[in-house]
Amino acid sequence: MRSLALVCPVYNDWVSFGILLGHLDSLFAKTKAQVTVIAIDDGSLTPHNLNTLPVLKKLAAVEVISLVGNVGHQRAILIGLCDITLRAQFDVVVVLDCDGEDRPQDILQLLAAHTENPTAIIVAQRVARSEGRLFKFFYAIYKQFFKFMTGQAIDFGNFCLIPKVQLKKLVHMPESWNHLAAAIVRSRIPILRVPTERGMRYAGASNMNFMALTIHGLGAISVFIEVLLMRLFLVALVIIAAYLVLLVFLVFYYFGVGSIAIPTWTKMALLICGAILIQLALFIMVAVFVVLAGRTTQKLPPSVFARDYIDKRLHILEQFTTG
Repeated sequence: MRSLALVCPVYNDWVSFGILLGHLDSLFAKTKAQVTVIAIDDGSLTPHNLNTLPVLKKLAAVEVISLVGNVGHQRAILIGLCDITLRAQFDVVVVLDCDGEDRPQDILQLLAAHTENPTAIIVAQRVARSEGRLFKFFYAIYKQFFKFMTGQAIDFGNFCLIPKVQLKKLVHMPESWNHLAAAIVRSRIPILRVPTERGMRYAGASNMNFMALTIHGLGAISVFIEVLLMRLFLVALVIIAAYLVLLVFLVFYYFGVGSIAIPTWTKMALLICGAILIQLALFIMVAVFVVLAGRTTQKLPPSVFARDYIDKRLHILEQFTTG
């Protein structure tokens, strides 16, 4: 019998969470898994309405962990994962959103892949999305930008299965506090991708606007800040080298041939561009050394302080199931 914990960040979307519980109860009805659902209430402004839930026959427990305030869904997830590391009864943890876009039926695919690869983190790779064309266009650009800036590919989100043997590594990574998926990539833990489609929302509209999505994407890149700065520094050096070649060519052509007059504004533009490029390169180089020097300072991992954000716990359902 596998003991499974499901971690769901929730911000005001209690209607969707209630629908999700019903789907999960039906999904695991014919399995022997003992399932606990843990909702991380990320400072919701509306009270939950889980006291009127339908009868849940299969789920072993439903728990709501309320945070002291809104910390964002990435950090809410990490707080839940840190809390689970202190509970010995769970074999695997599945992270999913409560709004239906992470389809509950895909959990069975993740579990099947885990059976074949018990030490790997199983992630839900998006092969089809439900968003509009504009979002897909910008998302495709973002994936290429992420790969260019970090040298890594990221094609999955929060929806993943983390085995018990790897959970402790993740919650001890300071980078995981910023972005779970990027931290998984950086951790060098084996990753197995399972193709899935993105589902439709159960109710309401998403709380993520363009600005929030942009910050979320930049948070993923920040996990690889050292690589990012080194790549920017190399790009700056290449541009400076190209600028110097152009400058030498113009000087040689001007003094060697003398048949062309270079306008004064062109000379000034070249000098200004050169000064800007040199300052940019120096700034990036200093930033690289500052970041590398920061390695000598110990950074606290989420496992140390995450539980300080927990305000209270509420057990909605507790029952013993034998499958």
